[in-house]
Amino acid sequence: MTTNLATRLYTFSRKRIRILIGEYTGSNQRPRLLSTESFLALSAVLCGQFNMELCNIIATMDVGCQLDLKNISLMVAASKYNPQRFSGLTLRIKCPKATAQVFSTGKLVCLGTKSIADLDTAGREFVRFLVLLGCEAKFNGFTINNIVGSANTGFKINLGLMADHSNAIFEPELFPALQLRKKNVTLLIFHTGKVI
Repeated sequence: MTTNLATRLYTFSRKRIRILIGEYTGSNQRPRLLSTESFLALSAVLCGQFNMELCNIIATMDVGCQLDLKNISLMVAASKYNPQRFSGLTLRIKCPKATAQVFSTGKLVCLGTKSIADLDTAGREFVRFLVLLGCEAKFNGFTINNIVGSANTGFKINLGLMADHSNAIFEPELFPALQLRKKNVTLLIFHTGKVI
């Protein structure tokens, strides 16, 4: 199916895509509603043709030991710990720029990295930091939970036409972007052409 979609993607001309998204300004052409195939092809164009920049990768990891968060917060001046507001301890490192939410069960949520290599480095740094504080922590790998990226199409998109698709949610009174959900991927498409 991926090959078939890629073949269809190349057959769509730029004029056809603009007709589909309602930006074509010719007097004889009226914008048409998107079919499922056209919508998938347009989604592939939005995600494939334009450079997608990674903004944030969120991952979880387990260090394999119980942690005394109050003791860690007293030893680390740059940490934030307020158990009445949030049960986790927040640690930050500068290289690579990342934040970890550390829980007493030994679970860490690492966020703020922009590549998997940076995520691996940050995870190892947080574990090394905990070992230096006297914890019996071990780096056991990580599980990626969420990846956030953004792209700019360079042209405006008529969200009203795309809202009729079965996987699209568009409520402009509540949120200015159209949400497109397909399995594990959610796209936020703004009328300015920005895609997140």
